[in-house]
Amino acid sequence: MVVACVALRHVEAFSYSSPFQTNHRFSSAPRSTKTAIHLFSVPKATLISTVGHVMGGVTGTPTVVQGTQKGGWYRRIGLPTWTPPDRVFAPVWTLLYSMMGVAFSRVGRAAGFGSPVALLWLFHYALNLSWAPVFFGRQRLRLALWINWGLLATLSVIIPWFWKIDCLAGALLIPYAAWLLFATALNAKICRLNPTVNGYNEAKFQAGLLNLQKKAAAYADS
Repeated sequence: MVVACVALRHVEAFSYSSPFQTNHRFSSAPRSTKTAIHLFSVPKATLISTVGHVMGGVTGTPTVVQGTQKGGWYRRIGLPTWTPPDRVFAPVWTLLYSMMGVAFSRVGRAAGFGSPVALLWLFHYALNLSWAPVFFGRQRLRLALWINWGLLATLSVIIPWFWKIDCLAGALLIPYAAWLLFATALNAKICRLNPTVNGYNEAKFQAGLLNLQKKAAAYADS
């Protein structure tokens, strides 16, 4: 994502420093060329931002796959009945990351990719990417919940800020906000279903212990 952001800065510089976009009275380029160059710079920035956001999200996939595989720790802990099927998460997050990329591109082009609002978004995005390694990799369920609270807090500032700069950019983040609220509720419920003495971070051990207790009880009853 850092590489994508640097690339976007170059696109931004190209877009605003191009002589074809100035108001020189005697420009050697025809009007059609000016329009073509101006329009071409918009999808280029959007493409870089969108791909960068999606590829950043993909970095957490190995950790998620390892945790959710058959026999993995996530399969052995208590989950709420309203937990979505695993197949739902990948397409949902791919769509949401794509929308984030478009929103960031629009705001970056309007306010600058090094502006305070853009930097706040990059912080939020980095926090978002940290959730999967913390939850599925480190199995620190409570810490992951705190990350979700941090995401909601920063997003509550970002959406109005984006909206003020570009209303479409703000609107593109609303589905993400709704999903984040759901994910936070799910994370909180999982914490309540799997309490541990050491900060909800021993889910694997607790699940294994629960299994042993159930087997021991079944053996005693037989």
